Amino acid sequence: MKNVYEVLREKEQQLVTMQKEVDALRIVAPLLEDEVKTPAPISQQLHQANAKKGVLP
Repeated sequence: MKNVYEVLREKEQQLVTMQKEVDALRIVAPLLEDEVKTPAPISQQLHQANAKKGVLP
């Protein structure tokens, strides 16, 4: 059986790690959302060129 204090320490460390991950996602999520709303210029150019050639995505 594990020591209860060891389990508590592990869970606290997991909580710290998860909080860092959540903070990072809060920073990145708006950037990714903007990227989805506004396609990159290269992507637009490729899409337009393929459309002219009759190539479907």
